[in-house]
Amino acid sequence: QITAGALERFVDWALSLAEFGGSPDERPEVWLNQAPFSFDLSVMDLYGALASGATLHSIDAATVGNPRALHEDLAASDLTIWVSTPSFADLCLADHAFDASLLPRLRLFLFCGETLPPTTAAALMQRFPDAQVVNTYGPTESTVAVTSVLIGPQHLDGTALPVGVAKPGTTILI
Repeated sequence: QITAGALERFVDWALSLAEFGGSPDERPEVWLNQAPFSFDLSVMDLYGALASGATLHSIDAATVGNPRALHEDLAASDLTIWVSTPSFADLCLADHAFDASLLPRLRLFLFCGETLPPTTAAALMQRFPDAQVVNTYGPTESTVAVTSVLIGPQHLDGTALPVGVAKPGTTILI
């Protein structure tokens, strides 16, 4: 069971991660929901959007499975904060039109649920030069994720990206 206190600390942390992307313009934030609500990753975008008064933009499986519909959906979304698995970002990166011109307000990528490959992070940093990429990690039992790191060019030299440092109030024992 996840306690209300654990969820509250997680949401506070997720909102602090949202600050990595810089100051949004005067329009409301729009968070991407790519993960089904049965997947713990959806807690990050759902509660992040609700707690900050933002809009949650959900993409259903049928749209994900149709490249043209996905492109049109993303173009109309006005996204500012991207929350997804790395494999979904890779799917989007297969379309050469997936770049800052498609999502001009996008300022932050938050990843969880799978290992973020350095090649994915590098491609996103190249195509979205004004957006930040954050890698998070953690088991469901710890309320979705417990570590994070803002990815920079210095992280792209290795075969694996770091998982980062623990969120406030968390101790990690190995």
